[in-house]
Amino acid sequence: MDPADAFVRLYDVLRWCPAGRLEQWWEQGEDIADRVCSDVESTGDLPDRWMPENPSATPEYFGVLRGLDRALRNADQAADALTDRQLGYLRTRWRLTGRLNDKTNGILLFRRARAARPSTLPGVPVVQALDDFLQLLRVPDHRSSHIHLTQLPEGLDLPAAEFGYTRDLEPLPPLPIAQLPLLAEMDDLHWELQGPAYYQVGPQDHLRLHLRAALEALDASNAVVAILPEASLNDALVEEWQNLLRDNPRPEHSRLTWILVGTGPVLSVGGQPSSDRLPNRAVLLHRRGDFLLTQDKQHGFTFTTDQQTEYGVDLGGARAEHIAEGTDLSLLEARHGRFGILICEDLNWHYQQGDIIEAGVTHLFVPVLAAAMWDQSWQATAAKVLVMEAGTDIAVSNGLAIHRYVPAAYASAPNTPAPTLLVIACVPDKHDQWPSHADLVRTYACPADEATKSARDDALTPRIADW
Repeated sequence: MDPADAFVRLYDVLRWCPAGRLEQWWEQGEDIADRVCSDVESTGDLPDRWMPENPSATPEYFGVLRGLDRALRNADQAADALTDRQLGYLRTRWRLTGRLNDKTNGILLFRRARAARPSTLPGVPVVQALDDFLQLLRVPDHRSSHIHLTQLPEGLDLPAAEFGYTRDLEPLPPLPIAQLPLLAEMDDLHWELQGPAYYQVGPQDHLRLHLRAALEALDASNAVVAILPEASLNDALVEEWQNLLRDNPRPEHSRLTWILVGTGPVLSVGGQPSSDRLPNRAVLLHRRGDFLLTQDKQHGFTFTTDQQTEYGVDLGGARAEHIAEGTDLSLLEARHGRFGILICEDLNWHYQQGDIIEAGVTHLFVPVLAAAMWDQSWQATAAKVLVMEAGTDIAVSNGLAIHRYVPAAYASAPNTPAPTLLVIACVPDKHDQWPSHADLVRTYACPADEATKSARDDALTPRIADW
């Protein structure tokens, strides 16, 4: 039997077994796990004797599952070489389809991250569920139907010299990330009323005049990836960015490889929208101008009158965002991990959080159009759920169009430069304690000694962090 399909079948049988029972079964099935692993590695298949028509939750079948878990890891591109070339077809399937299984439902993936919950021993997770015993990740059918994983070609991947994943979930070197506000003031935004109940927001065309300066600043930042905010992109700016990147090759001093160039009403790249409305679509580009990933916002934001007062926007009454709501989550499998995008309040919806957790996303871009952020903001609170549950590291990017400084009414650091980058991430080398809020959340604003610069210069100043 196909070993990946066998894994899925056994996983679904054992999924709800209590961890305590599985721990008792561990030693009983150790010999079986070794033999199954050896059989699969030598033949590329699971012999029928290990897999009856209707397997049940027993120590023997837990041993078979563990043996499959060990053997299938040899198909991981993170491995230096296959233990046995008999499993080469699984590596090809993984690269072509973004899944290991074939005839079974759902998706079987390699696990790239672990939850940030404390362990009693370094590198040894506390076992509370079946997943804690395994290195592979099973995404159930009700999630996998709208999750799409793209394998990144080598030529578009992050630099190999310093960044790359390991097969044992060891901590990776952090990615240097640059966040660029780009939106300097309210006049950079174009608000359009749609009927009696909706609005649409996007960038003004004059932003194209600042893209060259933005690219030069990002190239000089020493960052590997960059992120811009929500509402800083439209079709004309996508074309402008692409032409700029193609016409200006990366200079020798730059490590910049990926740029999330913002979000907005974009149709020129990505699939057709779900309705006659325009999407709010994020676009991730390679430094040489190639398209890597798009993601549509899945929930429009409703602007109440109180929020309009806070933001300094008058839409003539409460209005909802007029967008073609996205229904899918697009992910990118890369050398450094599994990357995804959620736009603004999608981060705060439980179902979208569940998609990120179930798919084992390691890095999440979150472009927002928001009031001043701070370390206790809703973005930080929502992102902590993903850090703790999945080990996902999140980068939230805001502009300066709404608030350049933290308003006096805010309890946290009023009248100081407003952070435009939040990084909410796992704490390295702290395995035996529950991380505090301060451990997990870092904020980045314009440096205090540069806060007197103009709003435009401020918006073109990268905020640099380790991600």
